[in-house]
Amino acid sequence: MPLHSKRSTLTPPLSPTPLSLSTLSTPLSTPRLNSSTKYHARLFEGMPVRDVITWTEMVTTYMEFGLVNLALKVFDEMLEKNFVSYNMVLARFYRNEQGFEVMRLFVRIVDEGLELTNFSLTSVVDACGLLGDYKVNKQVHGFAVKFGFGSNGYVEAALLDMYTRCGRMVDAEKIFLRWVLEEFSFVVWTTMICGYARNGQSEEVIYLFHVGRSDGKVIMDEVATASMLGLCGTIGHLDMVS
Repeated sequence: MPLHSKRSTLTPPLSPTPLSLSTLSTPLSTPRLNSSTKYHARLFEGMPVRDVITWTEMVTTYMEFGLVNLALKVFDEMLEKNFVSYNMVLARFYRNEQGFEVMRLFVRIVDEGLELTNFSLTSVVDACGLLGDYKVNKQVHGFAVKFGFGSNGYVEAALLDMYTRCGRMVDAEKIFLRWVLEEFSFVVWTTMICGYARNGQSEEVIYLFHVGRSDGKVIMDEVATASMLGLCGTIGHLDMVS
């Protein structure tokens, strides 16, 4: 009997499960990419029952492989979506710097009445920073405040960063001052330092850095320190960091 015939008689029938997909979801090298995604597709198609976990796992796999169109096709075919599914796609689009796709998906989330999370809204705000559209930025900021995210330090830091990326420092400073006066946030503080550095405002960077270090509530992290060092190196005042 030929070897391939013996092998076929000994191989058990394929019984795809959610675990089958999850164990194969790690990124592969390019030569193995096509065969791996085809195998995922066969596993997925062979599942008698597909729940939101298996659908999301399939979308995640395609997104990890950079197959965005296939991922969106599967995503659109999902009969049931939850905030985990949306958050995953939002985050992937942002990491790929696809700001317009993030905003389109954000509109879908709002239209479908799904509950937003801090994580999903932060991805949307970060994408606004990529787009640099001030009108869109203000609309998203208004949405965040309206739906109760105005008191979340991470969302507010993302909004602050969004404005500094567009050069709208007055709007960024309004957020910063409110947090300094009402409720201290380490994340907002360091984001403001990075925003000033991004826009070349050396005096503001140096002032906030030293005030932050002298205040017992603030410990400068690596990001803020790197911004300070980079700016001081540019203006020739590395001695000001000490």
